[in-house]
Amino acid sequence: MSQIPPPSPFQPPSNYPYAQSISPPRPGVVGGLAITGIVLGSLGVLCNGIGLLSQVFLMMLGKNPFVPNAPVMHDPPINAFNLVNVGASLLLSVALLVFCIGALNLKAAAHTGIIRWSIITLVWATLAFVIQVIWVLPATADFMFKNQPQGANALPPGMAAGMRTFQTIGAAFVWLLWCTLPVLFLLLWRTPRVLAAFGKAPPDAPNTWTDGPR
Repeated sequence: MSQIPPPSPFQPPSNYPYAQSISPPRPGVVGGLAITGIVLGSLGVLCNGIGLLSQVFLMMLGKNPFVPNAPVMHDPPINAFNLVNVGASLLLSVALLVFCIGALNLKAAAHTGIIRWSIITLVWATLAFVIQVIWVLPATADFMFKNQPQGANALPPGMAAGMRTFQTIGAAFVWLLWCTLPVLFLLLWRTPRVLAAFGKAPPDAPNTWTDGPR
């Protein structure tokens, strides 16, 4: 006749007062994505910070101090969009870094912030990509083609179309980089186990960490 095994002496019964205060361990998917977010957020702060300085100097001085000999595209609307784009990317990178640091400590506010960050990032990255493909990249390619060397060093006539294609592929690659991490957050950080780790499990959900499987 089978008998129910006695509870483990190393696991406190669920009716102990302190049993509910024991926090579940941090899931591997939380630590892995949080560390990835910290690395990407740090790189984003560095790269977008330099890009923001370049755009500010470009609008103030009329040239890029990091590439002083490069031709400058004097198009105020496009320059303004580039400034807004790099500024928004910098803010998103800072937010990613801050929320992922908080997520390593399983802060509930960090989880909420990451979910909202993911939605905002997907919307902004997609909007910026569409604007670049429709407006910014064609205008930039035409500008670069018109300012090419003339004579024997002139580029072939079909190079402008190839330049637009190359720029579009590059923008699509950047869009994929921006969207991959938010999609992983939305898919993997909304499971019951992850929500329980952040202390956001539904009130009627079983606590498998303290009560064991039912």
